[in-house]
Amino acid sequence: MAALPGVLARSLRYRSLLRRPAVIRELTQIAEDEPTYGNASAVCHSGDALYAQMIEDISQARNRVLCEFYMFLSDETAWRFAKVLAEKATEGVEVRVIYDAIGSLDAEEAIFLHLMAQGVEVLEYRPIAPWKERFGVFGRDHRKILVVDDQVGYLGGFNLGDCWSESASCEEVWRDTHLRLVGPAALDLTVLFAETWHRETGKLLPVNGAAVQAGHEPVDESALPSGGIFIIGGRGHYRRRIRRLYAMEIGRSKEQLLLTNPYMIPDRTIREALCEAADRGVDVRLLLPERSDVPLADLAGRHYFTKYLRRGIHIYLYQRSILHAKCMVLDTSWATVGSANLDSLSLNHNLECNAVIMGEGTVEVLEKQFWQDLEVSREVSLPEWMRRSWKSKLYEWLASWLRPWL
Repeated sequence: MAALPGVLARSLRYRSLLRRPAVIRELTQIAEDEPTYGNASAVCHSGDALYAQMIEDISQARNRVLCEFYMFLSDETAWRFAKVLAEKATEGVEVRVIYDAIGSLDAEEAIFLHLMAQGVEVLEYRPIAPWKERFGVFGRDHRKILVVDDQVGYLGGFNLGDCWSESASCEEVWRDTHLRLVGPAALDLTVLFAETWHRETGKLLPVNGAAVQAGHEPVDESALPSGGIFIIGGRGHYRRRIRRLYAMEIGRSKEQLLLTNPYMIPDRTIREALCEAADRGVDVRLLLPERSDVPLADLAGRHYFTKYLRRGIHIYLYQRSILHAKCMVLDTSWATVGSANLDSLSLNHNLECNAVIMGEGTVEVLEKQFWQDLEVSREVSLPEWMRRSWKSKLYEWLASWLRPWL
């Protein structure tokens, strides 16, 4: 089918009159917009390489830089970013920063005062001090987004802090995954940032509408496109979109499901979807941390290991350091990377952002990394798991009752 003019194609899509694969149709219902095409994407696993590329992109900014991070700390890594952001602001570039009050609790106020003194607009998301405006405890901003000139975007699991940097960290470096997107998908990240900014401040952040439209050029949708990218971010009343994404795609899996997540405490719907996938012959493999920075979440998640193992799901515990990546690869042709954990806070309360990538290339890179991670992980067997102490079983059972708050 030849490509249709943009306005007509969008009108037909809105009325469900344009033929398209079911996967495109269903994902569009929970995504921020239509999929974008023509993006260049790169997977980042090294904190030093990622931060160097981010700083390089920021230094090239001409119009604006948008940063939205759960953890914007005040260590060596964060100050590197603060200095380059402040420098761009003094050059006249529009620079805005959103940081989460709880995620950045350990940060010194001096770093944000420095940014503001240089002209950076800074927003503390939901301060935990009751006397401050926009006070809140639940519903955190857990995103890790950077957008430069609406053309280069980043999202994933990396925050701004030394524990992700090989050169700055004095301890083991956390294992994480981030995406760099160049192209129209970056505009979808701008829209997410703009909505949060407007909701919290009442101020509009202009978005280049013409550029947004250009990012959704009509394509032949009679088959799955190669390289199509959806941006899915929980917002407003639709924060459960990412939960729907996981449940829907796990249920669609046919051959292989490779899932990496640091806080694996899903609700019954996702747990059953994983077990049902294994029942119908899907090779389901979970890569989880051996040790966690949130021990209570670790205990709660392990309460369900017995059920997984009995249904034929393979469980691997990452040994090298703390695992913080949030990825899933399905049937070698589909993957998601983002900030969302498989716990109640991420799936039901927090602001999150995930990218869904279809086609080859980036998906192959993510799949290859999964198998490499298994080389430094140990597989948990059912007999071994059943032999753990009664104290461990008791602690896990007690922690599981706290799942709605983890």
